[in-house]
Amino acid sequence: MRLCRVDDGNAQRLTCPFRGWTYDSSGKLVAVPQFQNAYFGELDREQWGLIEVPRVQAYRGLIFACIDPGVPDLNAYLGDARWYLDLAFGLSSEGLEALSGTQKWTLNSNWKLGAENFAGDNYHTQITHASFITLGQVTQFGGRQPWERDFEVKLEGGHGILCITGEYPPDVEPTLRPYFERLTEKCVREGRLNETQARMVVGGVHVGTIFPNFSYSRVLGCLTVRNWHPRGVDRMEAWVTGLIEKDAPEAIRQVCRRMMIRGLGASGLIEMDDTEVWNGCQETLRGAFRADFPVNYQMGAGHERREADRPGLICASPKEASCFGFYERWVELMNHGDGAGRSKR
Repeated sequence: MRLCRVDDGNAQRLTCPFRGWTYDSSGKLVAVPQFQNAYFGELDREQWGLIEVPRVQAYRGLIFACIDPGVPDLNAYLGDARWYLDLAFGLSSEGLEALSGTQKWTLNSNWKLGAENFAGDNYHTQITHASFITLGQVTQFGGRQPWERDFEVKLEGGHGILCITGEYPPDVEPTLRPYFERLTEKCVREGRLNETQARMVVGGVHVGTIFPNFSYSRVLGCLTVRNWHPRGVDRMEAWVTGLIEKDAPEAIRQVCRRMMIRGLGASGLIEMDDTEVWNGCQETLRGAFRADFPVNYQMGAGHERREADRPGLICASPKEASCFGFYERWVELMNHGDGAGRSKR
């Protein structure tokens, strides 16, 4: 039985709602109903604490846990993705905190559609999100500084990153631009970002997937993280949480919260667009006839290059190199990894 059934808050004790066994914050079993009557006092509570996750590590306040004790060290697993994660999660020396309320909704599509999209699909934005652009919420989705600020990154391990330029909506530019200019200057002075990273912050959009199913987006300063939870071959549950610098002024908090609600999350204009098209893709892929034909993944193939000042294999946006990397890693695991012999879906 799941003990923790809420998304936020804190407690010194967790009680099972089924049988009533109670554990402290370290997982130790501290109370058992009818300990004498049912167990004659013979139950060794020291032996029946909660099962501990063997690998738990953190990076920039993000906590990663794995039930496989043999997985690589987190820093090794993230590899060069850390360079790009710092652009989204390393702007404040005080760290980040979560905005109240994790949004959750269910989509009738496979989890890989969400992960692939955030790994670097910038090709769909002008079509899928045309209404959002028309409303003036984001006036363009990159392309003005190819290779320098508008590019996609294929990284080892299946991670993919999209970096593009954007324009602040007129109603929030006077608030957001000066704040992130000051924040970036401080990052450089304190050594958290180098000059190459710094020039990508103000007016930047950073989206990425850490393989397999953790994604994030920082759109002009508004930062959200998300998990794509598989609920079946053609069903997934999306969890989205907004983050903000702990030392951000209240005006910045309000703007970022409003931008998140406006564009991202279950009711956001961008997210509703994606949900609609992903569901449509899955409906078509469900057909037996469609399975007999290939899916095209050649956009930009062979045109990637290395840059001395940035890690990874880079393509000017829009391309699909980072999506290639995601699926290359997935196929590798399905054919040769721990999932060998199981369903290829």
